[in-house]
Amino acid sequence: MTKKILITGIAGFVGSHLCEYVLNNTDYDIIGLDNLNYSGNLNRVTSIDGWEKYKKRVKFVYHDLQAPITELTHNIIGKVDYVIHLAAESVVKRSLQDPLLFIKSNTIGTANVMEYVRQLQPCVESVIYFSSDEVLGPADDDEGFLENQPLNPSSPYSASKACGELISKSWATSYNLPIVTVRSSNIYGTKQYPEDFIPKIMRDILENKKIELHGSLERPSSRIWVDVKDVSKILLFLLEHGCYGEIYHIEGEKKDVYWIAKKVFKIINKKDLESNDIRWIKNPYVGHDFAYGLKDSKLKKMKFGLEFNLEKGLEEIIKFTIKNTTWLNIPKKVKI
Repeated sequence: MTKKILITGIAGFVGSHLCEYVLNNTDYDIIGLDNLNYSGNLNRVTSIDGWEKYKKRVKFVYHDLQAPITELTHNIIGKVDYVIHLAAESVVKRSLQDPLLFIKSNTIGTANVMEYVRQLQPCVESVIYFSSDEVLGPADDDEGFLENQPLNPSSPYSASKACGELISKSWATSYNLPIVTVRSSNIYGTKQYPEDFIPKIMRDILENKKIELHGSLERPSSRIWVDVKDVSKILLFLLEHGCYGEIYHIEGEKKDVYWIAKKVFKIINKKDLESNDIRWIKNPYVGHDFAYGLKDSKLKKMKFGLEFNLEKGLEEIIKFTIKNTTWLNIPKKVKI
């Protein structure tokens, strides 16, 4: 029989790309769970290539994971073979403004998913809890964290994701659930929410505004970047081949925000970024970490590497977004 996979947060950026990857590379049927909050948009799913061909394989179920998944909702979902738990509040700055929302969504929400699996999906073959590099806190400029290093969150967001990891681990140990934890570096790709860094600087450039960068020219904030298509491929791989109870890191390419801004500006404007195009924010907010870093030692041992390149990825994102500016929420007055 055809396998079924439950993806929470399917209307989000990563969830919709994962949906597309699963449809293109497996015969699995998909049940997508989402509460369609400010960043969720089902048009991300219905606009994927080949949607008319694939749509019969996708079922959408509305549910807010701050509440338990009841038997009534379970009857709509049906039996599933796999679960990938992506649904989360994910913006550090928002978490500083409304920390309890993040605790409810990311901590209680994760507990509700794990309880649902324990009580109503006893035959599930594999569960992935999707976490973040931010749970490990700030990294030294030239170093990255291995999978076994201690949690050290700096913000309500990263604390809520760290709590989700501990909940997943404890449910796996207490109830013998087949759970794998995956931590990812910063993810980029098309149809990202406009609040995220790359679409935000694209919008600033297109509206002729100064680009806001954290840090300084001497020490800009640094991140490790990974294409959402690689993330989707790795999630499916670990769903089928990951060892239960293990933590896996998705690494990527290390680039600072100034490098990213220069590349995006050059691609859009066909000229170099100048100092008067930038507004540096030296002390962005409490809880901001200037550098993150992961080392993907376990994936390397499994001979599983990344396929996509950041510089080419930026060109792809910009080309797509110029044709689909609704994803940037740009006013009509802006001409491209």
